[in-house]
Amino acid sequence: MVIDLIINLFILIDSDDYRYDSGIIKLAKSDYPRIKNIIHRCYDEYQAYFQKEVLLFTKPLAPGLRVFNLT
Repeated sequence: MVIDLIINLFILIDSDDYRYDSGIIKLAKSDYPRIKNIIHRCYDEYQAYFQKEVLLFTKPLAPGLRVFNLT
């Protein structure tokens, strides 16, 4: 499956700097429905590495996985 979209991916490299937003995928709100299943499949595989705490003012997708400020 090929999906043509533009995203920005931000990930902290140094584990000493990790915080609740250590990994961020930034994409247009209109692209979310197309990538939603991919995000959830990745989450299912890596959820053991996610912290349950998340940033305030975000919409929950799963424990440790939130979405905010989709534009």
